[in-house]
Amino acid sequence: MSNSRQSQAGFSLLELMVALGVTLIITGAMYGLIASSQGAFRREPALVDRQQQIRIAMGRIEEDVLNAGLGLGTFVQAFGENLNGVGMLGVRVAGDPNLGGGNSDFLEIRQQTADCPQVRIDPANPRNGANYNSAETWPSCYPEPGWVLAFFPDGNAKWGWGHNQHGSGAQKFNFPPGQQPAGSQMQGVANLQCSLDLAVVGACPAANQGEAIFFAQMDRIRYQLGNDADGAPSLFRSASGGFDGTTEAFSNPPGNAWQLVARGIEDMQIRYRSFAGWQDAAPVVIPNAAAPFDNIVREVEVTLWARTLGEARLQGQTVAAGNGVTAVRGSLVTSIAPRAAQIALMQETNAAKRWQ
Repeated sequence: MSNSRQSQAGFSLLELMVALGVTLIITGAMYGLIASSQGAFRREPALVDRQQQIRIAMGRIEEDVLNAGLGLGTFVQAFGENLNGVGMLGVRVAGDPNLGGGNSDFLEIRQQTADCPQVRIDPANPRNGANYNSAETWPSCYPEPGWVLAFFPDGNAKWGWGHNQHGSGAQKFNFPPGQQPAGSQMQGVANLQCSLDLAVVGACPAANQGEAIFFAQMDRIRYQLGNDADGAPSLFRSASGGFDGTTEAFSNPPGNAWQLVARGIEDMQIRYRSFAGWQDAAPVVIPNAAAPFDNIVREVEVTLWARTLGEARLQGQTVAAGNGVTAVRGSLVTSIAPRAAQIALMQETNAAKRWQ
């Protein structure tokens, strides 16, 4: 009887506790693997999207910077001045000399529009007041109104906001006084007959007096950060410098004058290298200076910071010191030498060859 009862007995309490512990360990390990897989499943697409957006943004900037200054003339600065730290609040990485300042930068690139023919001015009757007379019909590729470049016999070039390019038989256009936006170098009738910007040099030197001999379409490309419709920080591009031809006013992105380039870009820092070294803002080029080539930008360094978008918390998120946003973020840095600067520097006549 005793042997029969022992063979039919169940598990002891100790055996049950051991089995339960082993089961919990296995279940916990399986749950951890599943949770880790789900986290990676959510995190990796977000990281791929962030990396793709920042590469798209940098690729577009590189293309424009490479062509900066083409067709503008030897002494024309290809980049907008005084655009350091004027944008939206950036990441502000503490201790980083390139990103420790504060707000993001703007980047403005000036160049002659490709594939749009130049227009010659009538040499016998070049101008009446603010109205220029062209020797040929303005091509349809010119916007009206829009930025145009004026080229002078001494090799200098200026730009302004042209009106009525396709009026009066498409052979007249003008720069109406009082209707020039900020940054125009064609303010006032007196400035039209000087190859230098009167706002910079004062009275026109005798050597620079004369009428423009031909005009070309100008791209005043500007990159600027702004919040997209859903509040996501994004990089925008404008071929008119943010100037809206419909409202005749500058605007911030998004808007009619802006095109979305990439989403998730939360900081843009620009540095310019001239003969004086690296600077946070592009220097002004003065054609009549003793060494006019010294201020030509020979290299541009662009740093972009991007973050993942979305509310789901992801592994590896950090809080930015500037904007206080928690996200997974990364940066990309590139350095570009504009073709126009290389061409101009080939004309350097200084025997010391300071650029080499």
